[in-house]
Formats: sequence, C-alpha cells, structure tokens
Amino acid sequence: MNLIIPTITITIILSITLTIILPQTHINEIKNKLILIFLISLAPLNSSLNHKELTLSSVPLILTPTENINISFTLDTLPLIFIPVTLFIT
Repeated sequence: MNLIIPTITITIILSITLTIILPQTHINEIKNKLILIFLISLAPLNSSLNHKELTLSSVPLILTPTENINISFTLDTLPLIFIPVTLFIT
C-alpha cells in the first residue's frame, strides 16, 4: 500500500483545483466530488489486487523486553475492495 500517501495528495490537489475552476452553482457538487474521490481511491486498490497482496501487517504494536505484539489481517477480495473506498470517502 505504498500508493496511499501520493493518492491522498492527488485527491486533495484535485479537489482544491476543481473547486477553484468549476463554478459553485452546481447542485451535484458533492456527488461529483465523491465520484472523483472514489475513482482516485481505485489506484491503490488496483495495485494491491494486481500484486495479490491479501495481508495487511503493521510494525510491532507493543514493544516489551519479553515479547513484541504484531498485528496482521488477512483479507479476502471483498474487504480489500471496501477498505480504500471507505477510507477515502469518509
């Protein structure tokens, strides 16, 4: 998921430029922005589906001298599609 930060910056830049370029009289402005964010969120999704990455792992959550706690989630296709969309739209 190395594309999350560039995708977030592209989303912010595109949403700012679209609000400047397009007039504010559109009734469907929110709908258009959500569609744009959804389409941009498909980039990391496409990358993770193409590379068959089905496991999300993190750095050790709790570091103690005796043990380290690591968390990893194994996902099937449906949550893998759902996570980027929900993160970018919310």
